[in-house]
Amino acid sequence: MELEAAYKFLNRTRFALQHLKKRREDRLQFDNQQSIAESFGYTDTDEKMAVEQFMSSYYRNLQTVVKLNEILLQHFQEVLFNDEAPEVISINSRFQLINQYLDIKHPRIFQKNPTTLIEAFLVLESLPNVKGLRSNAIRAIREHLYLIDNDFRNDPINKALFMEIFRQPNGVNAAVKRMHSYGFLGAYLPVFQKITGLMQFDIFHAYTVDEHTMLTIRNLRRFFIDAYTYEFPTAHEIANQLCKPELLFLAGLFHDIAKGRGGSHEVLGAEDALNFAKQHNLSKKDGEMIGWLVRRHLDFSGIAQRKDLSDPEVITYFANLMGDQEHLDYLYLLTVADVCATSENVWNDWKNSLFLELYNQTSNALDLSISVPKSKSKKALKTQEKAKEMLSKRGISSTDYKDFWNSLAKSDFFSRQNSLEVARITKILYDVDLDETHLFLKNQMRLGASELIIYMPDRDYLFAHITLTLDKLCVDVVEARVYSTTSQMTLVIFYFLSRETHSFVEESRHPEVLHKIHEQLSLPDIYIEETHLPIEPRRVRCFETPTEINFHKISNNMTELSINTKDIPGLLSKIGCSLKSCNIRLHDAKIHTVGEKAEDVFLVSDTQNRAIVDKSKKEEFIEVLLDLIE
Repeated sequence: MELEAAYKFLNRTRFALQHLKKRREDRLQFDNQQSIAESFGYTDTDEKMAVEQFMSSYYRNLQTVVKLNEILLQHFQEVLFNDEAPEVISINSRFQLINQYLDIKHPRIFQKNPTTLIEAFLVLESLPNVKGLRSNAIRAIREHLYLIDNDFRNDPINKALFMEIFRQPNGVNAAVKRMHSYGFLGAYLPVFQKITGLMQFDIFHAYTVDEHTMLTIRNLRRFFIDAYTYEFPTAHEIANQLCKPELLFLAGLFHDIAKGRGGSHEVLGAEDALNFAKQHNLSKKDGEMIGWLVRRHLDFSGIAQRKDLSDPEVITYFANLMGDQEHLDYLYLLTVADVCATSENVWNDWKNSLFLELYNQTSNALDLSISVPKSKSKKALKTQEKAKEMLSKRGISSTDYKDFWNSLAKSDFFSRQNSLEVARITKILYDVDLDETHLFLKNQMRLGASELIIYMPDRDYLFAHITLTLDKLCVDVVEARVYSTTSQMTLVIFYFLSRETHSFVEESRHPEVLHKIHEQLSLPDIYIEETHLPIEPRRVRCFETPTEINFHKISNNMTELSINTKDIPGLLSKIGCSLKSCNIRLHDAKIHTVGEKAEDVFLVSDTQNRAIVDKSKKEEFIEVLLDLIE
């Protein structure tokens, strides 16, 4: 019956797709999903869009076909393609091994003892060389899922066995994946059943919520395995110091469990996690750790990618949020595993460097034995001292670069760049001609990004000029820093990635990039020609993303400008032109793209380096930018 229902649904979907396209078409692409959902009668609700409801049904039916096919093919392999006499090894009174597959001894074992349903997965974990469950056992588990009721869930033995699955030294990922695949996990945890097949209509999440959860647990488990140390060396080192890895795996299981219900899923999910911990007799401390991880699982990536990590106040705030090293360790691991499980293309060396920087700086702030500057001015002095030592070792005297450093004294250069960067940039620029434009392009392997340094006679609104050129070159800016000097020079540092590889730009392209930027900077003004910008990707076109623009004063000299909008071609150059048009000066840019959405943060001021507080100035900028975007 399951297979027949799935077959009818998928055939109906295929017919609707071909009717819509008026030709043979078997690819259910983004721009077709909404139309078919509408034709099937789905309508938007407060919790789910019509297309998400349709695609959830689609994925559930697809999973039914896949899982039943796997059982059938395994059965054929066992019965039709195995001529040798079966090798049978008894495990206990309930289970046996047949040709390295676990099977039940009696067809009515689950009815006689429902606890055996959960025991099967624990036995598999204890037998690392076993290939899996025999098709007979899989069918029997699926047929007896009705036995998992409230009495089953409240049974102390069942609860203890479920927790033991997450405490095993090996096989946790395989066990959880099997429990989900055979329907046990959704039956035992009704809250998990709600996210099974749940689809989020965006580009960022490539998987259904349940599959994303499985991948997150897989990633977490890999942190503990020596063979995968090369993937995330720091994560591997941290993971093997944890006292209770099961708390991390359970946080991975619950981190997105409340999606699709409306409201903040991290808040609702934390409540589910705390209820689970209480029901399964975890200590108050362990339950609070799991709930806290679920509640805070978005915070690490948000701060790492949107905030100025050179600001001691940002690090102090985050350190206070963590409270201690243990919470930081758990959250770092959960965040990396979660982000890597969203899609194959979302993680890169640039994000890795940001996450490590936040982790290391916060760890230092939590370590009372390490002296950490508490303000930008103190950090600037410490940076200068270390940079001075480095330059002295290279034979460069402080009198040589005195004028260069003095010209940057009123900027945030020394508080926002670390000592190594200050020494390196000083070595490059301290004795250059102040009447010329100087460009330096280098791939920073440590950051996984290309670094462009521009030092030229004073000129505002360089951000618009450079981002327009980089857009045309199919290069994505991820961060930009602009420093004004007292020597009538402007210092700009850009970090960017190749749009194709999501990594630094190949050195063979560097001359082209430098030539195009030189060419753009020679122009007196900037003009955005839509024909010269990349075409909007087909997958992005079908999304309607509202634009949200917010100003937040963070000091007397600086305002934080956040812009959330659709990631259209030339967006950054349009933002740059809007800043120029409204006489707003850019100091820093953190560029963050989430699928089809751009979530960018800028530090800005007026041309006198004062915070933007005038309401009319804000309204003018919003109007100009919306006109360019729309």
